[in-house]
Amino acid sequence: MNTQFNVTGLRTGIVVPGDDFSEILLDSLLQTGLTLEDGDVIVIAENAVATAEGGALVTLSENTPPSPPEACRYAETYQMDPHLAEAVIQESDTIIGGIPGFLLCMKNGTLLPNAGIDGSNAPPGTVVCLPRNPPNKSAETIRAKIQEKTGCRIIVIIADSRTHAMRLGVQWCGNRVCRHACSDG
Repeated sequence: MNTQFNVTGLRTGIVVPGDDFSEILLDSLLQTGLTLEDGDVIVIAENAVATAEGGALVTLSENTPPSPPEACRYAETYQMDPHLAEAVIQESDTIIGGIPGFLLCMKNGTLLPNAGIDGSNAPPGTVVCLPRNPPNKSAETIRAKIQEKTGCRIIVIIADSRTHAMRLGVQWCGNRVCRHACSDG
């Protein structure tokens, strides 16, 4: 039994809406000279998948608040850009409060700052919303395409760090699709 593992980062370049993530990964592996083996695990950042799948990239200057009083009120109260506040309003199920720079929101049953909207790896003036597709569906699609092209039975995890309100530090969250890596299907 193998008791060790290696972690290797892959350079992918800038991901844009419409990119095929399986092709991006296979190209990156080819450029680095790495090959996949059965049982390998590929972990992909959630916001990169969201960007590739489209519909998740918001240009803040084009996001004119349809309900300016609400967005402007939140922006003023919590020291935020009103366009970002509007994007958060549109993405959240419920806004329950805020702290400077963030609205605390319920989104899909989880308390998230800014409804999971992330600007850290987005082009200037844009933010990335959570993926429109369920992460397991995205992971399964990428896994199946890679298996079809390589014959390797791998595991794909769509993951991201999450900062939860009233919690110090960062929590890793991931979804994985591994039933095919352990069976003939």
